[in-house]
Amino acid sequence: SIVDGTGGSTPSATLPLVMAYKYFKDKRYLESAKRTVNYLENELISKSDYFSSTLDANCEDKEASLYAATATYYLALVTKGAERAHYAELCRKAAYFALSWYYTWDVPFAEGQMLGDIGLKTRGWGNVSVENNHIDVFIFEFADVLHWLSKEFNEARFSDFAEVISTSMRQLLPYEGHMCGVAKVGYYPEVVQHTNWDYGRNGKGYYND
Repeated sequence: SIVDGTGGSTPSATLPLVMAYKYFKDKRYLESAKRTVNYLENELISKSDYFSSTLDANCEDKEASLYAATATYYLALVTKGAERAHYAELCRKAAYFALSWYYTWDVPFAEGQMLGDIGLKTRGWGNVSVENNHIDVFIFEFADVLHWLSKEFNEARFSDFAEVISTSMRQLLPYEGHMCGVAKVGYYPEVVQHTNWDYGRNGKGYYND
């Protein structure tokens, strides 16, 4: 069988496999999806070693755990009984790790720093990785996963923090009278440099000027 050398990229295959199973009614896709999550369970989730799911880093990162939580969520939705319960528990475990990357406090900005000037609150934003030390809006379906976990396990804090994330990330959505230094209405920045971390630029933006 083919082994994912980078580990964290595997859950990217789970979602389309589950969707293919639902669309084509072909159980081979479901079996393939289960194999991807078996790999995730053994190599990432059980070890809490969520590694290298992005193209611009080769290290521990938030995205690998976020992808793993979403992948196991998808499988839980299409399985039943003990199997469903197992995938739900894996989802919860991966989600807890992903949430450990999210700010529960506000970074204090120096006077004259752009993010401080517009009043950005970092609570609810996720740090990216140990290599790319910035916050970003990368979330996709994770808020839906958190709402589902909240109901599945009767843990209100999942849903509560999903609301913190979704409301906080609207802060930099540029609209007339609130452009946040962005050139066009509706163009949302993915990467936000909230520290004086030196990337050597690399196209990362200028938010810490």
